[in-house]
Formats: sequence, C-alpha cells, structure tokens
Amino acid sequence: MARKLTEVRPRFSRIDFFRLRGDDFFEALYRCLDHDGGEKKQYRKRWAKLNPHQQGVYAFWCFLGDVLNGGLVQYFYNHTHVMVSALHQLLEDSGNAPLAELLAEATKIYCMHHKEFDVANPFGADGLFAHMTELTKLDHPVERKLGRTCKQLEQWLRANISLVVVGDGGEPIDPTFNGDIETRHPNGKVFEQATVRRSKLTGAYRRYGDDGTLEYTCFYKGGKVSADYWPNGQLKLKKTKRGKITVIEWYYPSGNIHKRFVTDKSGDAIEPVRRWHENGQLAEEIHIEDGKKHGPWLKFFDDGSPHLQAEHRKGETLVVKNAWDDQRRQTVKNGRGTFFEDGRRIDVSYNLFFEPSWTDEQELHKGIPHGNCTTWHDGILWSRQEYANGKLHGVRIHYYDNGRVRSRRTYRHGKEIKNEEFPKFDDPRPVVLLRVEANDKLYAAWGDPLLDVYPTARDLEQVQAQLEVPPFLHEVFERNLSGALTEEYDNLNTFDDYIAYHVMVTEEGYVDSVEFSGASAYSGSAINIYPPIIRELRFEPGWKQGRKIRCRVVVWVHHTFAETEH
Repeated sequence: MARKLTEVRPRFSRIDFFRLRGDDFFEALYRCLDHDGGEKKQYRKRWAKLNPHQQGVYAFWCFLGDVLNGGLVQYFYNHTHVMVSALHQLLEDSGNAPLAELLAEATKIYCMHHKEFDVANPFGADGLFAHMTELTKLDHPVERKLGRTCKQLEQWLRANISLVVVGDGGEPIDPTFNGDIETRHPNGKVFEQATVRRSKLTGAYRRYGDDGTLEYTCFYKGGKVSADYWPNGQLKLKKTKRGKITVIEWYYPSGNIHKRFVTDKSGDAIEPVRRWHENGQLAEEIHIEDGKKHGPWLKFFDDGSPHLQAEHRKGETLVVKNAWDDQRRQTVKNGRGTFFEDGRRIDVSYNLFFEPSWTDEQELHKGIPHGNCTTWHDGILWSRQEYANGKLHGVRIHYYDNGRVRSRRTYRHGKEIKNEEFPKFDDPRPVVLLRVEANDKLYAAWGDPLLDVYPTARDLEQVQAQLEVPPFLHEVFERNLSGALTEEYDNLNTFDDYIAYHVMVTEEGYVDSVEFSGASAYSGSAINIYPPIIRELRFEPGWKQGRKIRCRVVVWVHHTFAETEH
C-alpha cells in the first residue's frame, strides 16, 4: 500500500516530468528535493522530514554519480552509510533486488572498516582508495547492474511519482495525462507551453521570459527533440530519418543552412561534413573515413575565395598546402610559410563547432611542421618548440600559466636527449581562490538565452579573504616540502583541485541559491563549506533588452598554490 506524503511536498515541473529522460530525469528530481535544503543542522532537520522514497531518490542520484566517478569507496567516503537504508528500500520497491543485495554487501564491508574512512586525504599509494580493495571488487558487478536499474527505476518512479513530488501547483502529477500544459512565472505571464501524447512530449515546446518574450522553441516527436527553433520562429536544428540514414541540419536565424551532417547507425559521418556562411557560400568542408578525418579539408571566405587548402593523411596527420589569414593575405604557399591554427573548426559530430582552447603558429615546409612553433592555451603562452621535417628537433620550452619556464627539453629527430624541470614558485603558499564565470559559451551550453550584460561579482576579493585553507591542502603542501610525493597529481607546481557551484543571481544582485555541480579528487570533502560564504557575494546583475534579470553564474573554488607576497 502506498505511503502518504509527509508535510514535505516538493513541487516538480509537470512539463519536466514528461520532457526529461534518463539521467536528466533523476537529476531534476534530486535538485527538486535538494532545493533550499540548507546546510548542516538545518539540512539534517529537513532530511528527517522527507519520506523514505524521497530520501531514496535523493540517495540514488548521489550513489549513481559517485559510483560511476570513483566507485563504492568514493560513495561511502562522501556520504557514509546514512542514506543506505532509504536507497535499499527504493531499490527493493522498484524491483531492483539484485543491486539492493550488492548494496547491502558493500555496506557491511564499509561498516567493518568505517574508521578507516575518517581521513582528510584518501588518495596516494597508501591511501584509502588504494587499500580498500575488498570494496572495489564490487565496483564492476554494481556498474553492470546500473544500466538496467536506471531503466527500471525510472519506469517505477513515473508510475509512482506521487510518492516523491507533486506538480507545479501542488496537485498530483497524473502519469497518464494527455493534453496541453502551460506553466507561468510568478508575475502571471506564461513560462512554458507543451503538449503531451502517450506520456511523452509531442509537438512544439515553448519557453518565455517573464516579460513575455519567446526565449526558446523546439519540436518533440515521441519524446525526443526532432527540431529546434530560434526565438524568431526560424528553424534552428532539424533531424530527419531516411531509412538507416540520419540527416542533421543546423540553420541561421535567417533560415539559411549553417551545417549538414549525415550519419548511419554507427554515428559516423558517411559524407563530407559541410558548413556554410550565412550568405549561402560554402565555408568549410572536411572529409571523414571510418570515423576519422581523412582527405581534403577546405575553408572559404564569404565571397568564395580560399581560406585553407589542406588534407588529412594516414593517422589524421595534417598537411597544409595553402592558407590565408583573416586579412586574406596568403601565409602558406605550396606547403611553405607560417600557418596559424585558430582552433575554430567544424566539428565532425553532432555539435555545430569544435572550439578547443589550443592555438598554434607553425612554420611549415612541404606542408608539415618545419621550423619554429608557438602554442597558446586559452590565450596564455604554453610552449615554444622547433621542428624539422615534421619531428621535434631542437629545444622545446614549456611555460607555467604565471609565465615562468616549466621545462626545457632538447630533441634530435623526434627523440628527447635532454630534460630540465623548473619550479613554478620561489616561495609557494597554499591558497583558496574564487572565480566567477558567466558568458555566451556557458549560456549556449545550458540552452539559456544569451544576455546583453552578464553578472559580475562586486566583492569577490572581500569574500575570498574569508576563505580558510582546508586541511587536505596543507597536507599536500607538507608532502611537497618534505619530498614525500607519491603521485604527480599532488605536485604543487600544477596542483589545482576545484569545486563548481551553479549560483542563481537575482535582479538586485543577491545570491538566490547555490547548487553543487562537481568537484575534483580532494575537494569532494569540502563541498558543504562554501555555499554559506558564496551566498555573501554581491553582483552587478545581468541585463537583457534594457532590464535587469534573474540569471545564473558558475562559481569555482580553486584549492591551489600561489607565490608568497613579501
């Protein structure tokens, strides 16, 4: 018999219930249950008010992420066994007894060794992750069960959603609903519109800003996006099935084609991938063979004049024949000259572009590297090297991001004959640094409307001054000073362990919510330390179409090292 809901009745978007699938569905439920949970005592008090199925759903998302990231040791190190009972019950109720049995076995092992998990640093050759082999032996059996468990659990949750959440207006969600759904902003204006058929979104999905402007439109077919639209109503992305062939096309807001990608069941391109300028002129064409770049790679300016004439040979080796810079000056002629690789190229996959953070300026002879080459990473000098006939020959210098020389290596016909390493700092110290990020690239990845002005933190330095260096960073520092490093990851010259949070900023520039997004190896033990501090940040708010709006940023917490200021 179904249990009654407790007084905690989290509200979940009905549209998201029918729209999201797989991991996106589980994460949305987790975020719903986690919303405004608070920290420490406040969080524990609220957790106790959740019913067992709500606790189980919350626990499953934590379990899924940790096990796939670092295994069972990672899960128990981060969460101990406090959520196991609820997770076990949910697995049993949803027909996933095999995984529940493995979980029970893993919990017994953890309880036998729980004192060993109470360490600040679980890494290293003699650390927790290295010696807890009794538990890691269960990782593979657990991972094999997760695929089936996710499918079965999602099916069960959809049929029993009333045990976990209610709809936007506090009403029960009907899993068998068919019809139109419309949600609204707090000011009463329409937020989202969608149509549900056979428990899946079908037809147009629209999302509006709180001022009534259309921000996003796409078209669903059988629960999957088959077409995406620009806010002006023009087609943005279209997927078409032609027997065993799938044709994917991107379009400009004007309606002109932008990129075309044709694939078979393997997912690999079966014809050259092409991109066009908005005026209809071919901009780029790259040839693919067995999923790898092989054959001509051509680029053109918007008037049809050549920008690049190159080809990929065996092993995707690039040979540049002719190239022109953005001012249309020829920089490579018949394989000789200087080629600047700006990193912006057509993506031979489902994405529109591949924009790596690496750029190069390379002297060429016969189309391959010969002479000096300079490489930048995110616009910062990374290395200078010398080539002869496509192989490293001469000196190669690597730099740290503070501009100091990291290493100096000497090569002869591709073979290293000498290597010198240099420190990044004269007098290093452990530090915790905050970094705020909000830009077009992030918003495009999120599917959010781009802003005219992105939020910036006004008091970043003042808030950062409150941060204390955590014990694990002191320990890493001491291992460096004593020469007791057991793995290169801990080298203070390159150490940068981080936590990322998604932060909502109000129209007034205040922090509305802080949600954990991800963490590096050590920082997982510190994720609950920073949300109260991040809430103290004050922002210059984001702007769109002449008005301040509520929007989000990513706040990064970097555990790293810096030069001591004297």
